[in-house]
Amino acid sequence: MKVRLYYVFTMLSLFCILLIGIRAANDPRADLTLTVSIVALGVFLMLSLLERNRREDFIKHQENELKLYQMYVQPLEELVKDIRARQHEFDNHLNAILNMHLTIDSYEELVKEQTEYGGMLYSEDRRKFFPLLRISDKVLAGFLYSKIMNAAGAEIEVQVLNYMLLSRAAENDIIEVIGTLLDNAVEACSGEQKKVHLTLDSKSDRLIFEISNQVEKMTLGQMERFFEKGYSTKQGNGQRGLGLYNAKRIVNRVGGSLEVSVKEKEEGSFVCFCVEM
Repeated sequence: MKVRLYYVFTMLSLFCILLIGIRAANDPRADLTLTVSIVALGVFLMLSLLERNRREDFIKHQENELKLYQMYVQPLEELVKDIRARQHEFDNHLNAILNMHLTIDSYEELVKEQTEYGGMLYSEDRRKFFPLLRISDKVLAGFLYSKIMNAAGAEIEVQVLNYMLLSRAAENDIIEVIGTLLDNAVEACSGEQKKVHLTLDSKSDRLIFEISNQVEKMTLGQMERFFEKGYSTKQGNGQRGLGLYNAKRIVNRVGGSLEVSVKEKEEGSFVCFCVEM
């Protein structure tokens, strides 16, 4: 209804401008009032068009945010349900640890058994998702959970330095950039090189994340070309080489930064992408 009224108003305004213009052109006695009326109606119509476009952009942005929420909060809810379902299992493990002293006589043996049992529980795969449950951005948490669950052939380790993740960038821009970098890191995994590290942080209302994956060797020349349109280290069709290029454009558009480097870690050499946005 509002859209129809807007179009009716626009057509009437244009019609009034046309009538006043015709009268001013045919009447040599037309005074300044007619000219001012034309200009005023024209400016008003222009402002109305700009406001409508702004509202349409805002609505489109809200719709995109809602789609992201629907897509990625549901996987996070599934993780929460899974953890709740395992609560009974956790209680059983806790009882087993608490009652070990009833069957073990030696203090040294008790400490050893409890340490080994606790270490086994702590190393469970599900525990790697616990940091995601605590971060403030639930859409990002759900998105990362779905990415990690579908990262076949890669071992993704998540570290959260600040659970209150703030950013001036739009949610869809964050998802696109971090998704591109994660996809590239997972695709680069092969053979023994399966480690992918993801670090999340936030400072001064900026989201900071670093994504790194193991590499055998990486030259400075290769790193310098990462963000060139069409450049790719992988074989493929013409769509290759656009991901990092587009990610760089998004980061630049929101006034952020994207840097790449090679770092030496305990597991070996890693190519690291650090983003602030």
